[in-house]
Amino acid sequence: MPAAISLVTLILPQIPALVGDVEAIWTAIAGVRTAAQQTGEWTDAAEAAWQQALLADGRSPDWTPAQ
Repeated sequence: MPAAISLVTLILPQIPALVGDVEAIWTAIAGVRTAAQQTGEWTDAAEAAWQQALLADGRSPDWTPAQ
């Protein structure tokens, strides 16, 4: 148990940085999508496929919390 507590005390302060990094990556992806939509490289079909892939990933058993 002391090892787990030590691990938590190391990881806990890093959470804000990790969240910020994930937000930055998501913002970058959104920026690329927006630019590609404006130039016509990202079609409505590509957007629909992207949205469906996100929904399918969210329903994946890999992302289901353990009970």
